[in-house]
Amino acid sequence: MPLSHAVVAAAGTWRRAVAGAVVALVPLAHAAADVSGARWERQLEQDGVTATVSIEPLTADGLQGGAPARVRVTLSSTADGSALPRLLPGVWFDAQERAGAEGGDAAACQRRVARYARGSGINPQALVDLNGYDVLALNADASISVLDPRTQFAGKTSLRATLPLPGPGFDWAATADDRLLWVTVPGSRAVVLADLAALRSLQTITLPGRPGRVRVEPGGARAWVGVLAAEGEAQRGGVAVVEASAPYRQQWLPLSGRGHVEMAFDPAGWVALTQRDAGEVVFVDPTTLQVAHRERLDAAGAMPLSVVFDAAARRFVVAEARGGALWVFDHRGRLQDRLNLAPGIGPMAVSPDGRWLLVANPAAHQVDVIDLPAWRHAHRVPVSGRPFDIGMTGAYAYVRALDSEAVSLIALASLAAAPRVQPIAMGERAPGLTPQLPLASQLVPMPDGTGSFVASPGDNAVYFYMEGMNAAAGSVSARGHEVRAVRVARRGLREVAPGVHEMQVELPDTPHMVVALATESPRTRQCTALALKPAPTAAGEGWQLAWEQFPVQHGRPLSVRVHGVAVESLPAALHLRLFQPGAAALQLVAHADGGGRYSAEVPELADGLWYVHPQTPAGARTPWGYVSFMRGAATR
Repeated sequence: MPLSHAVVAAAGTWRRAVAGAVVALVPLAHAAADVSGARWERQLEQDGVTATVSIEPLTADGLQGGAPARVRVTLSSTADGSALPRLLPGVWFDAQERAGAEGGDAAACQRRVARYARGSGINPQALVDLNGYDVLALNADASISVLDPRTQFAGKTSLRATLPLPGPGFDWAATADDRLLWVTVPGSRAVVLADLAALRSLQTITLPGRPGRVRVEPGGARAWVGVLAAEGEAQRGGVAVVEASAPYRQQWLPLSGRGHVEMAFDPAGWVALTQRDAGEVVFVDPTTLQVAHRERLDAAGAMPLSVVFDAAARRFVVAEARGGALWVFDHRGRLQDRLNLAPGIGPMAVSPDGRWLLVANPAAHQVDVIDLPAWRHAHRVPVSGRPFDIGMTGAYAYVRALDSEAVSLIALASLAAAPRVQPIAMGERAPGLTPQLPLASQLVPMPDGTGSFVASPGDNAVYFYMEGMNAAAGSVSARGHEVRAVRVARRGLREVAPGVHEMQVELPDTPHMVVALATESPRTRQCTALALKPAPTAAGEGWQLAWEQFPVQHGRPLSVRVHGVAVESLPAALHLRLFQPGAAALQLVAHADGGGRYSAEVPELADGLWYVHPQTPAGARTPWGYVSFMRGAATR
C-alpha cells in the first residue's frame, strides 16, 4: 500500500467513516452574515455532543482575509456540559462558491468533507486544513526533509520543503506546539533553530563544544543543549541554555565531567542532569540556572546513561549502566530507592498513562518492565538484536534493535499479566549496519496514536505501521537523501485542555468562507459559513485572486475577483486553463465585469474533478495558485 494511502486511512479518527451520518445544523444561507470583523461563534449539536466553534481575530482589523485568528473547537456533553477529551475533530476552511449556495444541504456537506479527507497531490485540500501534520526526516547529508504524508503525485510522497543544516544533525527537539525545532550539529559545534510554521531556519547558534542531546524546557522559552568536551581541551562539558527568541542569548552551565549529557524536567521544579562519565546527578533550578543539589551514585565507576521524570510520583529515575540499577530521586534530589536490574541498561521510556517504565538493555537483549505505582520489577521481555530505541503509543511500546530489521511491539495492556510481543519487519536491513547513527529516535507515533512511523537507515526509507496489521502499511524513500531519524510536526488543531482544541491560523482570502467540521464518534459532518472582510493590500503586494463561483453545474459561469490593484491597471481579460487529469486542457478567457470581477462562460463539462490554473498577470509579484472543484454528481 502506498504510504500516502495508508496515512489517509489512519490520519485521524474522523477520516474512517466519511459515509456516516451528516448534519448541517446552521444553514449556510443564514450563517454568512457580515461579521464586520467581530468574534464569530457557532454551536452545533447532535447525538448528545455539543461542538462549539469560535474564530477570534488577533488584530484590530478583525476577521478579514489574510489576517491571523485563533480557532477554538470545544466538544462537550449536551446533557451535563462535561468535556469530551480525545475526540479529534476534523476542521477545514474553504471558499464558498457563492453566497448561500449550499443552504442547509447536508449531502453537499458530506461530499465536501469526503473530498477534504481524501486529499492528495491530485486533489488539493481546502484553503486551510486544520488537521494536517508533516513527517520530518533527519538526513545524513546535512538536511531535513519535510514531507506531507497525505500528498502523493506520480507515486512519490510530496516534499514540502528541505531545511539545510550546517552539518549532519545528531538530535532534535520541538516545542509543544511544534512551531519551533532545535537541531544539534556536532560537526559545526552549533544548534540550529528552525521555524516549522514558515519552514525555514531562523538561526544557527555557536556553542562552546560539540553538542549532543537537546531538550526543550516546559513552556518552550529555552532549549537545553548537552555539550561534550573535546579531547585535549581543558574545558569540561556542560549544558548550554539557549533562548528561543532573538537575540538567542545562551548561558553556560559547566558540569564536572566531559561526556554525554542527558536531562529530564519537572514542569513545576528542577531539571535533573546526568553525564556519562561523572557518576553523579546534578539538579538545577531553572529560574536561576544555579546548581541546587548534587547526588553521587554510590557505585564503582558509575555510568548514568539516561534519566526520566515520573510525573505521577514527581520523582526522577536514573538508569546506571555499569552496575545495572535504577536510582530514584524525589523532586528535590533526595535519594529514595534503588532497584537492581542487570548491567548494560540504558534508554528508558514511560508509557503515556504513566503506569509502566520500559528500560532497554542492549547487552542482555531484553527490555525490563517496571510497574511505577508499585515500584517493582514486573517483567523481563526478551528482545533479540540489542534493543536501543523505544517509542510509545497508547496501546503499544515499539522497541527498535540494532541488529534486527524488525520492530518489537509490546502490548501495554498485556503487561498487567503476561507480556504479548509481536515482531514487525520494517525493511530488510538492520539499523546497526549503518555507521554513525545519530542520537535522534527512529520511532515516532502518529499524532492520533493509531500507528507509528519508523525510519530504516539501512533501507533509506520511512515505514508506516498501522496498529493491528501484521506488516508495515507502506513506505517512502528519502529520494536524494539518506534518512537517519524521523519525527512528526503537527500543523493543525491541538487539544490544549480536555475537549478544547485550538490553534492560530491565517484566514483565507475569500469573501464567503465555509467552515466544515467532522467527528467520528458520533459520526457528524457539519458545514456553516461566514463572510470575511476583504484583505488590505500592502504597497507592492497587490494582484490578489479570490475565487467566487465554480461551474459545478451546467450553465453556471466561472467567476473570480482580483483586488489589491488600481482598477485602471486591471487587464480586460484573464486567461484560465481548465482540465481533468489525463485529458486535454480547455483554454478559457474570463472577461471583466467591473469592480475587479471576471467571469468566463464554460462549455459542457464531464462530471468529476476539475482543475483551474490561472495565468498570473505580468504585474503580480506572486504566482497565482491553482484550485479544484467537483462537477455534476459530486458537486462541491
